[in-house]
Amino acid sequence: MILAIDTSTDSYEFALFWPNRISKEFSAKRKDKKDALFFIDKFLKENNINLQDLKAIAVFRGPGSFTGLRVGISIANTLAFVLEIPIFGFSGNKYQKEPLKMAQEAFKKIKNKKTKTTPLARPIY
Repeated sequence: MILAIDTSTDSYEFALFWPNRISKEFSAKRKDKKDALFFIDKFLKENNINLQDLKAIAVFRGPGSFTGLRVGISIANTLAFVLEIPIFGFSGNKYQKEPLKMAQEAFKKIKNKKTKTTPLARPIY
């Protein structure tokens, strides 16, 4: 299962993808006064997915809201580190607000064994 995260605009965009099993998208406005982790948890629960079911994380790296991108990348880095799964970053207008497309591309990379397990961004102290 691949979780894709895009927090670059005024809405949170997430997707779950695994061939022949699931292909779902979720969107929530950021002004709903709930944070991205709340919506990720809600999305996973609605689809009966546990964090341990995730095989990779795909995250949108920009362009977009500076703070929004930092939130999404931080969540992706943390999940990938804790779950010890690969993380894939995507950039450009082709992938913005297209989390399912990112998840599908990440699956192709896994299938071709092009995995990357290092964080996408260094922590800012």
